[in-house]
Amino acid sequence: MKANPGLSPYSLRHGYAYRGALAGIPLRQLAASMGHNVRTHMKHYGQWTDEAGLDAAFGAANVKLTASQTKRQQQMQQQQ
Repeated sequence: MKANPGLSPYSLRHGYAYRGALAGIPLRQLAASMGHNVRTHMKHYGQWTDEAGLDAAFGAANVKLTASQTKRQQQMQQQQ
């Protein structure tokens, strides 16, 4: 605390939540890992959600879903 006067235990929690969000940890898992529910998490850390983050998250999910669907279609074609 003496070396970093502005640093508090809550600063470490905020840093953890922020880095977890940037790393793409799902909200429910991130909240649970911090010992609270999603509502509490959003109340304290929800300000880090922005349009670019939403677009990136849904874009990544779409890529995964499309790849899964393509793989399933290929498997079905091989079975025929």
